[in-house]
Order: sequence, then structure tokens, then C-alpha cells
Amino acid sequence: MTKTTRKLIISISTMPKLPKLKVSTVSELQHVEYFLDFEQAKNIVFGYAIVLVEGHRVISYDELVKLASQEMYRNREFLKVELVPIEVAGGG
Repeated sequence: MTKTTRKLIISISTMPKLPKLKVSTVSELQHVEYFLDFEQAKNIVFGYAIVLVEGHRVISYDELVKLASQEMYRNREFLKVELVPIEVAGGG
């Protein structure tokens, strides 16, 4: 096992458990809510929606992880995520 591999395994195993995400959005003019595990959040297309997490704008998965890893959010059951599609935000 290389030093880099060992470091990666240690960092993953010591990473705090991140909360689930309670996502709300508009789809076909209907309000929709659903839950995602953090791993599933990698599929959020950050460039096609304004992503607000607990009121903070997030522009990448890495930023989402940083925000959720903060002490104040770590032990929460879920974080509130609002996805506002760009065409809705722009009035299109």
C-alpha cells in the first residue's frame, strides 16, 4: 500500500458522517420534495440550478461537503436544500 493510498483511506474513514439532504425544487410547475444521501448529491447539476443549502449559495459538490462538514451542521439529521432551476430564477 502506498503512502498516498494509506492517507486517502485514513481521510475517508475519519470523515464525519454527513447529514441527508432534504431537497425541494420546482418540476413542471409543481413543488417537489425528496431526500438524498450525500453520495447521491454528486448528481446535482450545479450549473443548471441555483443551489441553496440552509440559505447559503453553493456552486459545487466540494462546497456542499465543506458546508455540511461544519460543526454546526454535522450532527443534523438533514440539511434543507433548495434547487431553483435557472429558467425559473430568470423568469423563463
